Amino acid sequence: MIQRIYIRNYALIQELELEFPNGFIVITGETGSGKSILLGALQLALGARADHSILFNKEDKCVLEVELKVDDNYRQWFEDNNFDYEPITIIRRELSPSSKSRLFVNDSPVTQNLLKQLTDRLIVIHSQHESHGILASSEQINRLDEFSGSAELSKRFKGKYKEYRSTQKIYDQLMSQKEAIEKEWDYHQFLIEELEAAKVHSVNFDALETEFNTLSEIDTIRLQLAQALGVLQDEQMGVLTNLNQLQRTLSDLSRRNQQFKGLEERVLSVLLELRDIDGEIENSLDRLVPDPLRLEELDARINDLYRLQQKHKAASLSELKEIYNDLNQKLSEEQSPTNQIASIAAQLDILKSELDLLAAELQGIRQKGAGDLSSELETVLHKLGMPSSEVRFEFKPAEMTANGGFEIDLMFKANRGGTFSLLKNSISGGELSRLALAIEYVKSRKGTLPVQVFDEIDSGVSGEIADKIAQLFVTMGTENQLMVISHLPQVASKGATHFKIAKTEDSESTRTQMLKLSKEQREIEIATMLEGLNPSDTAIQHARSLLARL
Repeated sequence: MIQRIYIRNYALIQELELEFPNGFIVITGETGSGKSILLGALQLALGARADHSILFNKEDKCVLEVELKVDDNYRQWFEDNNFDYEPITIIRRELSPSSKSRLFVNDSPVTQNLLKQLTDRLIVIHSQHESHGILASSEQINRLDEFSGSAELSKRFKGKYKEYRSTQKIYDQLMSQKEAIEKEWDYHQFLIEELEAAKVHSVNFDALETEFNTLSEIDTIRLQLAQALGVLQDEQMGVLTNLNQLQRTLSDLSRRNQQFKGLEERVLSVLLELRDIDGEIENSLDRLVPDPLRLEELDARINDLYRLQQKHKAASLSELKEIYNDLNQKLSEEQSPTNQIASIAAQLDILKSELDLLAAELQGIRQKGAGDLSSELETVLHKLGMPSSEVRFEFKPAEMTANGGFEIDLMFKANRGGTFSLLKNSISGGELSRLALAIEYVKSRKGTLPVQVFDEIDSGVSGEIADKIAQLFVTMGTENQLMVISHLPQVASKGATHFKIAKTEDSESTRTQMLKLSKEQREIEIATMLEGLNPSDTAIQHARSLLARL
């Protein structure tokens, strides 16, 4: 419930602070006194779009505060949106002369959209203009769900439908791009196979190049190896021949004198090393046989690797290996287009089955609730001066939407013998206002409502009907806070609390004030509503009579 409203520097309100009790609150005032200003300030504080032209003082900021008593049912919303839950929540809005707007919930900044999410749950404002919302089929369905107790099921259905539509969109995109996706998939597969054929993942490029260089220069290498053997093995001048002779000489010398033993051993060591070198050269010479086919193979392999590097814009073979690994990883993680489409199609079938089950359950609850809601609405409408009016919900099978598998329309018939038509085509503004009131009244009997604000929704009625409307307000205000802006004395007299909005003028400005009326002040105000300014004793007595019926 609203406990306090503070307004500063808004339109004709310089500063105003009001405290409100629970129950049925009536607000009255002459035409042009500023009732619309009060409502506008409240709507602005609750997150409506700002118009900075409303500043009372163009050089000062506008401050709007609404203090609300919030029960524990709303705690989850606060936690989900990272706000501290407070049983007494203060919503504040500031509008600066520079057109900046700031919004706060319990002193924490909040976006306009997020604030609206909260306040739409806490406070509902009704007027003849706002009542047009129930002409929309979606809003009618919302009302039906609230009445029939299917709101939570409807929410689940909408979530599942959203999931289904999202999956359907993915499926449609895949199908429309199937050829291109398959081409891309096949191309990636070709690239991997090409790299695998080249054994990019295991090739030793340095070894390939060494072997190629050897085979391409094999004649020169063999010639030089043969020359080396000649240097070692020549019978006259060969190194081995001369070293063998030197070793024999030193051996003979060391037998004669041990001091030369070391020289002999050193020469012997050199001789053994050279003999080993000689053997390796001979072996190399034997192994190095010209192989034109192998040379051609190596040339092709190396050229292929260079080609793949250029194709993939790889600076080195190691980078080419990374490209191969990336391609392989990507392809292993993804399904083929055919398998992917089949998988999503299977998901769609499952989601569709789940949707059908939820839709059938939802439809059963709605159809049962529709009959009960229609009956209760008709009972209230008959009391409100529409004795022949009838309402009913019409269900027609339709393509699945977020609202279910049926098209649901609220049909209305104002007169006996008439025909049912869509509500938007068959109801007047006054009738629509009363229907909106009837809906809220029926809702009030189903449980606690958010704060209800009715702005002249009783316009255009009088007499007995006005009494009936007033009695509905009394009933609705028993368990809930109800604020009613009214021109009807019958309604005003039934309020548990009565405020009057008045306009005052001085030489410099015009201001709007709002006062809580005492019993005596209420008598004068209601008498004025009955008869006009300076009411007679008869009017005052009539006002007392109306108030006595509380």
